[in-house]
Amino acid sequence: MVKKKLLVVEDEPDVASLQKDFFEMHDFSVDIVSNGYEAAQSLQVSRYDFIFSDIKMPKADGYYLLEQFNQSQYTGSKPKFFFVTGVPEFDVEEAMSLGADGVFPKPINFGRILSVIHKYNL
Repeated sequence: MVKKKLLVVEDEPDVASLQKDFFEMHDFSVDIVSNGYEAAQSLQVSRYDFIFSDIKMPKADGYYLLEQFNQSQYTGSKPKFFFVTGVPEFDVEEAMSLGADGVFPKPINFGRILSVIHKYNL
């Protein structure tokens, strides 16, 4: 069975490590980058099934990443794009209108994340 490929975009190393460990325990192949700029570069060379991105990050935030992705010539099927945020005033509707497939608040509910992934039959 081929593992699904996931990109975690998170500037807090402990949070990124926790996400990586969780997804690897559930048979995902996981890459980690620390901001939207690095993620946009990764998307130019790799294909992903899922992207989990923080919103607020130094250098380039999650909105920058989503904008870059929408403007790119990504080959293959579009990965499912999810924001993970601790920002209480985050506008979920705006994120969805920009192309996000969902938003998960922090603290992260990994059970909910898995149920959404399974919803996409991936």
